[in-house]
Amino acid sequence: MQSGVLTCIFPFYVPFGTTNKNPNARLHIALRCTQFDKMKKGITILLLLIFCCCKNEVKSSHNFNEKKLTSDLILEILSNENDDYIDLNCKCISEKSKLILPRYGSLKGFAKKNLDIKDTLHLNDQIELFTQFKISNKILSDWNIITEKEFDLYKISSSDNSIWESLLIDCPNGYYAFSKPIFNENYDKAIVGFGSICGRLCGGGVTRVYLLVDGKWKVEREISSWVS
Repeated sequence: MQSGVLTCIFPFYVPFGTTNKNPNARLHIALRCTQFDKMKKGITILLLLIFCCCKNEVKSSHNFNEKKLTSDLILEILSNENDDYIDLNCKCISEKSKLILPRYGSLKGFAKKNLDIKDTLHLNDQIELFTQFKISNKILSDWNIITEKEFDLYKISSSDNSIWESLLIDCPNGYYAFSKPIFNENYDKAIVGFGSICGRLCGGGVTRVYLLVDGKWKVEREISSWVS
């Protein structure tokens, strides 16, 4: 077996005592080479399957952490009664973010700078998740989540061609809008923008960096804020 394998790996290797005049030996080696080739293919396929499974497990784990951490961070912000931008009486929230981060420059550069992200693939994934983000009942089960279609209906049903005449009937304290938190590679630091809107000239919001400390999200710093 060893000599057959060596011959397959090194084509010019001839086992001791084997000559071209010995067809049976050559046939035996050819069969060994065929078996060796099949074994190599089998090992290659096995390694690829193991690699793909491991990759999918890591990706699934990250997706699970991403969703849970996103939900945890938003819920912690909304339950903080000491936050100047939070009104505990407000139970309405926009399905899609009405906030654009940042106001100036590129979102990718903004996130990379403030979170010190080095991994380009991670950064690209975070930006993609940010653009696709929607608030769902899985995050806020007992909230009134306003969809884009409902915003259009509010506008149509209001006599002044704005959403407020109709929206304030369902949401007397206005509504919140949240951006998708953008996380660093270790998922222990995040940027999130949020605000409350209660009328044409009523509302305020903020963009902050949060740190995960002992399982709780804490404000590290405020990047920007707005009031109308």
